[in-house]
Amino acid sequence: MADSVLEKIIETVFGTNWLTPAVIIVAFSAAVSLAYKSSLPQYIKVCLIVSTSSISLLILSFCYPWQNHPNFLPTVENVQWLLGGITVLAILMLLFCYRRIDNLLDLVIENTKPGGNKIAAWKELQSIKASNLTSWQKKKYNKRRLYLRVFLGNMCGADQELDKFKDDKPFYYYMKAIILNFKGNHKDELEVIKLAEDSCDGETDPLLHFQIIANRGVAYV
Repeated sequence: MADSVLEKIIETVFGTNWLTPAVIIVAFSAAVSLAYKSSLPQYIKVCLIVSTSSISLLILSFCYPWQNHPNFLPTVENVQWLLGGITVLAILMLLFCYRRIDNLLDLVIENTKPGGNKIAAWKELQSIKASNLTSWQKKKYNKRRLYLRVFLGNMCGADQELDKFKDDKPFYYYMKAIILNFKGNHKDELEVIKLAEDSCDGETDPLLHFQIIANRGVAYV
């Protein structure tokens, strides 16, 4: 009896083709759960949840047998357009926020280069919230923080930042050698830059490899 009542409710809400809405609801729940538990930045989580919700509701609205309720059709069409607009807006917001942060990081990188404005680069870096960064952006962010601490003379801060890169041996030893150079410890600098070169392999960034070789030559001199 209970099963027949449940079937009647499902058929009333979704019609005879109830499997599609059921799959959509399960997929939506799984997507929201994954987005919420992920390590993605907060703004990406929000945009994904909003866009996934509006898309799911939009699909569900097409699954419902509105032809049985012709008086609601004009309202339903307006709601469908609204849901479509919300989806597009959420995606555009995600892209805008991502590109804005990426552009700020590019500006920081530009000002970190020789002749760049290191003070301006530090201020720009401080304006970026680390919690809003993707894993790839966070890697660039942390490298620039380390560079700038070294170039601005904050060696204690640079030593703390350096610990984040122990898994990236070539970069770790390269920056450690630079820090030792700034501290005037040229004996240990030579040993560390040798470790940096020995750590290089086929996956090492070619520019970093070249800088390591160049710095080793300077250390010998």
